[in-house]
This record gives sequence, C-alpha cells and structure tokens, in this order.
Amino acid sequence: MKKNKFKLNDKSLYNKFLGVLIKKGNKKKAKKILNNSLSKVLRRIKIKKFSRSKILLVIFSKLNCFVEIRKIQRRKNTHLIPFPVKVERRIYLAIKWILFAINKNRLKIPLADKLAVEILKIMMGKNCQSIKEKDSNLAQALKNRSNVHFRW
Repeated sequence: MKKNKFKLNDKSLYNKFLGVLIKKGNKKKAKKILNNSLSKVLRRIKIKKFSRSKILLVIFSKLNCFVEIRKIQRRKNTHLIPFPVKVERRIYLAIKWILFAINKNRLKIPLADKLAVEILKIMMGKNCQSIKEKDSNLAQALKNRSNVHFRW
C-alpha cells in the first residue's frame, strides 16, 4: 500500500493559492490577481534575494499551525477538541485565514491590492487579521486541551 506523501514546495503553494482564488472557472483572472499582488509585494520589500516562491514560503511559515479546533458532539454536549493537522490542511488553513482577512477588509480597492497589503503585513510581522485568527485558534487549542480524551 502506497502512502501519498505531500511535498511542500513553492509550486504546490502557488497552485493551492490559485485554486482557492479561482471563481467560476476563471483561472486567468485568478492568476492575474495573484501575480499582481506578489509583484507589488516584491516592489515594496525591495530585497533582491526574494522571489514570489520565497514570499509564499514565508507566508506559510508565519501562518503555520500544528493544531486545529473541531467541534464534536458527545452525549448531548458539544466539546471543542484540538486535533493535530497534516501539511495539506495547514496550507488550507493559512490560505483560509488570509482570504478571511481580505473579505473582512471593507476598503474599496481591488482584490489584488488587498491581498498585497495583507501579505506585506504578514511578512513585516505587523498586527494583521490573519495572524490574529491563527493566534485565536492556538489559544482555543490551549484552553481546550483537557478535552483531548474525546478524540478517538
């Protein structure tokens, strides 16, 4: 029996991000949005050693989370239980938190600009919504670690 091992590289991160951005099968538009936002970030940070793939890896490393909270109902009670997370799920959660932060941003600017601003905030380590989401997930996991025995 073969195990399907997922290898984390820049190409897979780019493709996952692109897959989440695609709406109604319009891949060209999603690719344009992602490429524009990454090029704006590259112009803004002004470090020649960075490339688009390194930006995606930095974002993933900053938003990487090893536990996730899930709701499980047991005997008419709902418990929040921390679960360990695989690499594919970590990537999905990081992208989900970024898109949540973009949707929460109510400024009347294009999506590529919102994405560029959020990526810049993540890279600079400033207070951004996606990092707050990651921290709240971790705080919930620490708060409910006594419920781990419900996970079987």
